[in-house]
Amino acid sequence: MLVDKYPNLIALRTFSKIYGLAALRVGYGIGSEKLIEVLHKVKLPFNVNELGLRAAQEALDDTEHLNYSKEQNDQGKKWLESKLKSSKFFSPVPSQANFLLVKTEFDAEKLAGELLKQGVIIREGTSFGMPDHFRITIGSKSDNEFFIEKLSNCEVNLK
Repeated sequence: MLVDKYPNLIALRTFSKIYGLAALRVGYGIGSEKLIEVLHKVKLPFNVNELGLRAAQEALDDTEHLNYSKEQNDQGKKWLESKLKSSKFFSPVPSQANFLLVKTEFDAEKLAGELLKQGVIIREGTSFGMPDHFRITIGSKSDNEFFIEKLSNCEVNLK
C-alpha cells in the first residue's frame, strides 16, 4: 500500500456515495501509526455515532448492494456521457467517479443559475479556476433523464 511507502500520506474514504450512507457522515482514514497518533490528538471526541458505525459495518458486508450501486453508476455515467457528447456545447471529461466534470461552451455560472431555476443543481467550476466547466453527480435513470431534459432547455435559452 502507498501509505506504507509514504509515512506522510493518508488515504481517506467515505461511506457517502457507493454505500449510500451520506446522511450518517461516516468515513475513515488509513495512514502511518505516527500520523494517526497526531490526528487523534485533534479529533473531536464524539465524531461518529453508534448508528453510523453499525451502518458502516453492515455496508462493508453488503457486497450485493455495492455491486448494484457500481453497476447503476457505470450505466448512468455511460448514458450521460453519450447524451452530453451528442451536443456541440458539452464535452465530458473521462471519469472513474460518481460524477462527471463537463466542459461547456456556455458560462458555467450562468448555466448553473438557469438549471437551478428548473430544479437542477450543478456545481459550476469557477471556484476551481474552471469557469467553462461544471460537475454533475450521476443519479438514477429518472434523475439523469430530468437533468438532460432541463439541460436541453438551457441550450435553447443560452444560445
